[in-house]
Amino acid sequence: MSAEEFLTAQLRKFSLLDIALVKCVYLLVGLLVASQYKPLMIIDGWVYVTLVIICATPLCLRSFSSPGRWLEKSRAYLATNDPAHQVLLFLCMLFLALWLSGIFPVLMSAPWWAYLGLITVLAIKPMTKTVFW
Repeated sequence: MSAEEFLTAQLRKFSLLDIALVKCVYLLVGLLVASQYKPLMIIDGWVYVTLVIICATPLCLRSFSSPGRWLEKSRAYLATNDPAHQVLLFLCMLFLALWLSGIFPVLMSAPWWAYLGLITVLAIKPMTKTVFW
């Protein structure tokens, strides 16, 4: 079994709640990066929006291409979860957080330990399923 097959099997253990929490963790990681590395805010917001669209397009196409209603589509999304899609999800949420930090500068004023605490709390449930995300 290759490493990619192993990681794919581990990532397919997630439930819808786990994926939602992983998205929140990725968003908070992006906010943490934005708050600690201010030069990222020099870049215009349209660049981040473009990067979000580029990263989210394959995820949306994969999600909407499966038949059924929203719940069946979500289950099909989870059944095809793999490391490549997790990377796209991370990049999408990172660029979204950087864009939101540019729009709402108050998000960058939170201390780093607050973001780290929220990341830790929100990561507990998905980590009970697998630590390989």
